[in-house]
Amino acid sequence: MNRLLIPLTLSFVLCATAAAKEKAPAPKVVHVVIQFTVDSDGVPRKIKFVKPVGKEYEKSVLDAVSKWRLPKEYAGKRVEQAFDFVDEPKKEAPNQPAQTTPGS
Repeated sequence: MNRLLIPLTLSFVLCATAAAKEKAPAPKVVHVVIQFTVDSDGVPRKIKFVKPVGKEYEKSVLDAVSKWRLPKEYAGKRVEQAFDFVDEPKKEAPNQPAQTTPGS
């Protein structure tokens, strides 16, 4: 099996809760290890998780990896790839003044 190591960091933003307003949680780093076959166009196919990442991250990882395009020389080969991504809580926008409409 060929190992293709692509340095990659993916950031995912989660919704903040009321408790997070008081104390912002630290970003979580999730280590991902996947295997896939590269088709003739360089697109990863038959993507499998070697190391489980949890249901909350699987769809995001699969969506991101499906957009990768690898060099043609990997066509038909099975590749294992490891990378980290950072799960950052959503930052709230600063308070905005209330919007008013004319005549109200």
